[in-house]
Amino acid sequence: MNLPVDLSPQLGMVSFFQKLDSTGFDQSLRLWCQQQNFRIEDDWTTNVIVSQLSDELVIKLGALPRKRLFNKVQERREL
Repeated sequence: MNLPVDLSPQLGMVSFFQKLDSTGFDQSLRLWCQQQNFRIEDDWTTNVIVSQLSDELVIKLGALPRKRLFNKVQERREL
């Protein structure tokens, strides 16, 4: 029996970064979907795109902003 995967941490991270820069995040999300060979329609909103992703892709997507944030923090520490 497979237990459902809790994606709330990943979705929370996606939501947080979407609120910080909605236009930039949407463009990055669309590019990332292309790189993942995930087909999206031009009229889909960010929320529609995220809702159509598989659990695996949501996990991958949720990790990206966290990695970028970590890298920015590291860069500032090195200054």
